[in-house]
Amino acid sequence: YVIMKFPYKWALPAIITAVALPLFAVGCGRQASVAKINGRSVSRDEYVNRLELTQVPGPQAGQQMDAGAYVLSRMIDEELILELAEKQGVKPTEAQVNGRIAEAKKENKDLVKALQEKGITDEQFKQMMTVQQAVFNLRTKGVKVDAKEVRAFYDQNKADMFTTPEQCFVSVIVTKDS
Repeated sequence: YVIMKFPYKWALPAIITAVALPLFAVGCGRQASVAKINGRSVSRDEYVNRLELTQVPGPQAGQQMDAGAYVLSRMIDEELILELAEKQGVKPTEAQVNGRIAEAKKENKDLVKALQEKGITDEQFKQMMTVQQAVFNLRTKGVKVDAKEVRAFYDQNKADMFTTPEQCFVSVIVTKDS
C-alpha cells in the first residue's frame, strides 16, 4: 500500500462534514416541532400528515380559516381534551376505544375501505376514536341515569319517538323508450 502525504490534513474531515451536515439537517428537519402543547411536541411529519387528510370547513360568519391554522388548532384541541380527560380521571380505556371502533365498523360495513381510500391508518383512526371517547367521558362524568327513569321516559314517549310508521321506498328509471 502506498501512503500518500496529503498536505491539507484538515480538508478531508471538512469535506465529510460539509457533505454530511446538510444531509443530517434535512433528515432531522422532518421531526422538527411545529407546536408544543404542555410539554408534548407535535412533529412536522404528524402535522403535514394530518394537513393532507383534513378538509377545511366552509366559511363561518363570513370568514374562511386557513387549512394549516385549522389543522393545528384541531390538534391542539385534541391534545388538551386528552389531557383534561386524564386529569379528570376519565381517560378513555383501551376497552372503551376498541368498543367504539367495533361499533363504528358495525354501523358502517364499508368503513375500512373508506378509511383506506382516505389514507387513514388504523392507528390514526384509533386516535380519532380515543379523542371522541374522551369527549364522551368528559361530558358524561358524574351523570347517573336510573333504569326506572329510562323506562318511564320510554313509556311516556313511545308513540312519538320510538315508533316508525310503515314505509315504502320506490325507485323509477325513466328512459325515452318507456
